[in-house]
Amino acid sequence: MTAESAPLRFIRCALLCFGLASTIASAQDVVKMDVALRKRAIQESTVPIRPGVPSEQPFWNGHAVQFQLAPAFDFKEVPGAVSYRFTVVPARGETVTFTAEKPWAPLTPVWDKVITGRAVLTVQALDAKGAAVGEAMTRTFHRAAVIPRDYPTPKMSWLDSARTALDALVHSQDLRCWFDGKEPDSAVHLYRYPSKIVGAAAAALAMYAAQTPAPADAAEAMQAARRAADYLLAMSFPEGSAWAHHPPTYHPTMFADRMKGHMNPANYMTYCGAETGGYYLDVYAATKDAKYLDAAVRIAETYARQQREDGSWLLFVTPQDGKAVTDNVMNPTLVVEFLDRLARVTQDHRFDAIRDKAVTWTLRNPVRTWNWQGQFEDVKPLPAYENLTEHEAGDLAIHLFQSAAKDTEQRALANDLMRFCEDQFVMWAQPPATSPKDQNPDGKAASQSKTWMLPCVLEQYRCYAPVNASSAKMIRVYLSAHRATGDRLPLEQARALAATLTHTQSHPKAPGRYQTWVMQKPGPMWFNCELLAIRAMMELAEADPVPEKSKPAPKASKSSPAPKAQTSTRPNVLVILTDDLGYGDIGVHGGKDAPTPNIDALAASGVRCTNAYVTAPMCGPSRAGFMTGRYQTRFGFEHNPRMGDENTLGLPLDQRTLGDHFHDAGYSTGIIGKWHLGFSPQRWPLERGFDEFFGFLVAMHNFVLTKGGESKFEAAYSRNMIYRGRELQKINGFTTDLFTDEALSFMERHREKPWFLYLAYNAVHTPLEVIAEYGDRVPASVTDPERRGYLSLLIGLDDSIGRLTTHLRESGLDQNTLIFFFSDNGGATKKPFLSYNTGNNAPLRGGKGQLLEGGIRVPFFVSWPGTLPAGKVYDEPVSSLDIARTALEVASIGSRSYDSLDGVNLLPYLRGERTDAPHDALYWRLGPQKAVRKGHWKLVDWREFTTKSQSGWQLYDLSKDIHEDHDLSAQHPDVVADLKQAWETWDAKNVPALWHGSSTEDPDAPEFKGGANKASARE
Repeated sequence: MTAESAPLRFIRCALLCFGLASTIASAQDVVKMDVALRKRAIQESTVPIRPGVPSEQPFWNGHAVQFQLAPAFDFKEVPGAVSYRFTVVPARGETVTFTAEKPWAPLTPVWDKVITGRAVLTVQALDAKGAAVGEAMTRTFHRAAVIPRDYPTPKMSWLDSARTALDALVHSQDLRCWFDGKEPDSAVHLYRYPSKIVGAAAAALAMYAAQTPAPADAAEAMQAARRAADYLLAMSFPEGSAWAHHPPTYHPTMFADRMKGHMNPANYMTYCGAETGGYYLDVYAATKDAKYLDAAVRIAETYARQQREDGSWLLFVTPQDGKAVTDNVMNPTLVVEFLDRLARVTQDHRFDAIRDKAVTWTLRNPVRTWNWQGQFEDVKPLPAYENLTEHEAGDLAIHLFQSAAKDTEQRALANDLMRFCEDQFVMWAQPPATSPKDQNPDGKAASQSKTWMLPCVLEQYRCYAPVNASSAKMIRVYLSAHRATGDRLPLEQARALAATLTHTQSHPKAPGRYQTWVMQKPGPMWFNCELLAIRAMMELAEADPVPEKSKPAPKASKSSPAPKAQTSTRPNVLVILTDDLGYGDIGVHGGKDAPTPNIDALAASGVRCTNAYVTAPMCGPSRAGFMTGRYQTRFGFEHNPRMGDENTLGLPLDQRTLGDHFHDAGYSTGIIGKWHLGFSPQRWPLERGFDEFFGFLVAMHNFVLTKGGESKFEAAYSRNMIYRGRELQKINGFTTDLFTDEALSFMERHREKPWFLYLAYNAVHTPLEVIAEYGDRVPASVTDPERRGYLSLLIGLDDSIGRLTTHLRESGLDQNTLIFFFSDNGGATKKPFLSYNTGNNAPLRGGKGQLLEGGIRVPFFVSWPGTLPAGKVYDEPVSSLDIARTALEVASIGSRSYDSLDGVNLLPYLRGERTDAPHDALYWRLGPQKAVRKGHWKLVDWREFTTKSQSGWQLYDLSKDIHEDHDLSAQHPDVVADLKQAWETWDAKNVPALWHGSSTEDPDAPEFKGGANKASARE
């Protein structure tokens, strides 16, 4: 390796890939799938794949989770039954039914009516009169999407992508050891699997060195390839052993501390020789050194000696004597592929008979039983059907498409194999929430399914997660089908999977490389899998040299100059938070006391959520929940810190904020306005992930600021001063206008990179300061001075929203900016408690501080022109918790805290891609107050502030009683019991409040005398 080649190549990869990170699921630049092809695929999904029939065709899908194609299940006949009624209840959409003669009938009659998502099948036996006989049989599964509507535009051509990946892999730290020495790097623990990992290193280095034109360090790479291959040759099983000349599956001395269970150097998985033999052929092709070809031939000779009479091989053996470790028999498709390739290279067909016997055994066994068991070195061989995979079935499909293109029966089998792989392992849309049980530890990626980059392909049941090698296998299967049949559908499917692979090359931690886990973070890099992806992309480049392109952007109007586009392709995120805004005070919610045309226009530009909630009816806890994406009761931020407490209390330091996540992902981050999450130095915004801060730290602030004057309202904190960073500045102006000016400046200053801006207005919180500019526009019909003050603040806020949206539109930022608008809680309607501001929460009951609807249901809009529909109204319950998950996913940020987030990504729901409810239930706790909403039911124990008394549990049907007037708890004790149990289960995961609230809301609060008022300590 030359001194300059590695850095230069790294820089080239980084420049090519670093700026390409984007959220696949929400990419605006997409390739639309052909409508006719989609329609055909949906129609064909009603045809089952190898449906089980007792004594005829085994039921293979007992451990399956998802189905794209109509399944049939192993339900037993019931004595006395003459027919069976099938009922499918999807999580969304209508229930469908049909009747069949047998309980194992495929779901073909109704399959095209079952909506994507979780579904429950019930089969009830019926007698001649149609009466039920015996107990019903049930099965839950995920009805998977059949084909995507669109897929992300490839980031580069297939060939450029493959070459970039090969270059990045060869010059990575993983392969550096072969340039520097003759042994694997002990820091790269994957070298514990020498047959596939050392072999893949040798092959990748050889392929890189053999490119035309030759790279500058080709000679050094070729030498490195030889070193890796020679290392394998030296450690292979010796002459005289049963599996002579095959390299071991597990390293005999290195990484013993990482081995587990069956992963013992005394054991050998017999398919590994075929994998390594292929790598030797790669090195031979590059070097023309006969010793590597001879090594491949000796591996084939061992297969010939060890093949059993029926054409099979044992899968897991002791290499010295060949005795079985388990009863499993190898699915020999990889051996077939290796022997085919060896014959082409040597023109020696002496192993053809061995290959043909293996094919015959395969046709008589896994093709009949459909037991496509996984063969992976880190998963112990298992009983039939427990660990199916697409790899061996895909290998056989490729073989048949290539060798039997004109044989109708064989081609039909190849098509069945391809459909099985797709049915069980290809994910065109959001994957199921459940996974096969008893996964191996790597299967934990399944629990992060919302971070998968779609479309993708899963590896196996025991590692139910997307892997680049699996995508590579399916790309090759689809290409083989396209070549054999001329069908355009499999070519489109190959393109869609390949496009995702190009997006995996964008992560800054592994620039240029295909991520092993097809997710929004790279994780461990299995470079044997990368090599398979490189080969598949090169194969696709031969068949389809130029990737599909999205439609060109519309030309700018000649009458006006085109707005300056943002440099970054990752979306900006703008969160606009108002303070104590009344639900019924804006025009789109029926407000009439003051016009709010700009707020109404923002709502009309996107999706207005009519059942949107915050996590608390108080400023601080509500902000803590939104800012972390977690119920704040999980970490004790249950109450507002009382005046004087902010010096010592606030958001616990172990909680990551949205600022942390976006800052770590390379975004410019800023907060403007009200913080209220901690006053002590370690809790300032600049210590919680924000690059810039312009605003105030505590609960309340004056609106009118003058450098030389005193504040009008003594109750407000911080008087006339505003923090810029850590510096407290005197300033002139009206805070709503000042905050808007700063926001516009922030957007312009950070145009060259993506930004996250949290704009937290103090409008319309008290003090209710009236200034002429806005107060004169309050209708004369409003005479109450406090109400006039509130409305003047609302008018000023509305003007600022107009300035923001106009700037985004005219600067060309609107199409690349996701906007959330909401209030931290409901209007403060109770005088004199809780910062009374005259807010109108109609048609809701209650207000700030209470868990009635008026305290927690808030105005909530999500706007993203070109991505979200304009003017849509969404009625399912959503939460401010969802802002974090949505924003992080659309920004393609793989949060290390995803598992702990309590929200969901709203975009699929708001776009209509999912019609189920985003949340099964939403929960609240504020001191003695408790509430849960599930569907249209709400169970609440709320507090009356005047009397400081609790209501006790009350039940309301919000679909009929939005004002919560009619307590139905006596009529529906079963619903009360169910919701109460759900709340208690949720609350069991919470922690005690870290401090007391005011005595109004918190009956356990001691008399306040100023200073700290901690109930417990936690740091």
